[in-house]
Amino acid sequence: MGANLIAVPSSDWQSVASKHYTRAVLRAAENGVAIVKADSWYSSCAVSRNCRFEAKTVSRFRRQELLIADVMVRAGPPFAGGKVGYYAGLFCLIGLVCFRVCDLVHFTKRTLSWHMGGACRLAH
Repeated sequence: MGANLIAVPSSDWQSVASKHYTRAVLRAAENGVAIVKADSWYSSCAVSRNCRFEAKTVSRFRRQELLIADVMVRAGPPFAGGKVGYYAGLFCLIGLVCFRVCDLVHFTKRTLSWHMGGACRLAH
């Protein structure tokens, strides 16, 4: 059935520690599951599956803190928003292949018409 909770252990630098909060919320929305990011020094957070911070700690100095939170986990079918991210990537890949094929076909037609035009001019 899939995961109900994703645990993310990390040991971030101070400069990137605060940026991981937004990524935790995005991952919770994308997968429809609760995210718990446990950092060894600077920042930890718990995000429920409805993208709400249940608890978070931020420290400018290296120190260990205890984070306790109750997070809502999925009890039913997966969140529909998680499929959107999967299909968006798939559609981008299909679009990229289609554009590349069209470009190759157009380039081939242009090259062939140039060669044929040159051969016709030489024959006359």
